[in-house]
Amino acid sequence: MGKNIVLVILGHVCIIGGCYLVTWGINLLPVSNPTPLGILSRPLFWGLFSIFGGICAIRRS
Repeated sequence: MGKNIVLVILGHVCIIGGCYLVTWGINLLPVSNPTPLGILSRPLFWGLFSIFGGICAIRRS
């Protein structure tokens, strides 16, 4: 039971942080660098990665 609560809380924290990173990344789109390294180093990619990781953590609990 305790592990499930920790995963749910972690999942929600990841989703909230991911939403913040996505909005920051959208604001940076006009000055983005469309190279593979440029995409992987931007907050938009990591925000989406964090949101989907949070969803996975919630579903896993």
